[in-house]
Amino acid sequence: VEYLLSVGASALAQDHHGHTPWRRAVSNKHEDCALLLKEGWQAVLDPESCSIVDPAETQRFVEIPDSLIAVVRAKGDVVLGKTEAAIDAGYPIDHQDSDGMSLLMASAEAGGAATIRLCLFSTFALKDSKGRSVAHYAANSEKSIAILIREAPQVLSMLLEQDIGGETALHMVAAAGHVPPVLVELLREHRSEIDLDDVRDKDGNTPLH
Repeated sequence: VEYLLSVGASALAQDHHGHTPWRRAVSNKHEDCALLLKEGWQAVLDPESCSIVDPAETQRFVEIPDSLIAVVRAKGDVVLGKTEAAIDAGYPIDHQDSDGMSLLMASAEAGGAATIRLCLFSTFALKDSKGRSVAHYAANSEKSIAILIREAPQVLSMLLEQDIGGETALHMVAAAGHVPPVLVELLREHRSEIDLDDVRDKDGNTPLH
């Protein structure tokens, strides 16, 4: 569903009975699909939809990079078109705001799958003012973590890094209770290299704590 939406399938299309994909997903109790479809039609109906790109606004994003980070953090993929236009116009992709947040970090926090993919060529090693990487920002979104692991395997080592407060992204993922299957598979694949009992926060807790 996520892929079809990303390549232009309409979340508002109706069948011969007037039913949208969202209604069918709800009727069949496919909650994850229903949520994705809801996000899809909200993006179409939202006045700040990805289809509306204002050249003046695009230039403002390039000249004031913090403004795009704030918008993406709040809207995620809803402003995909605006984000893409700003990057094409020369947006400094590795820019960090006063808190150290980058566009990739904002996309990860917002759970914006398409926006994350758009920013994958940026510098992954960036840290914010609290020592947090993109992995920390993705920790509360199963979708963000899954995309980063599938398309940027280097994020695995970043899951194990502590921020200034001594917390790892892996601890945050475990605490949020949504460890995606792709992460489980990756940890199994690298279990000879990673001893999870050695992954501890400042208080000595493992992810299981």
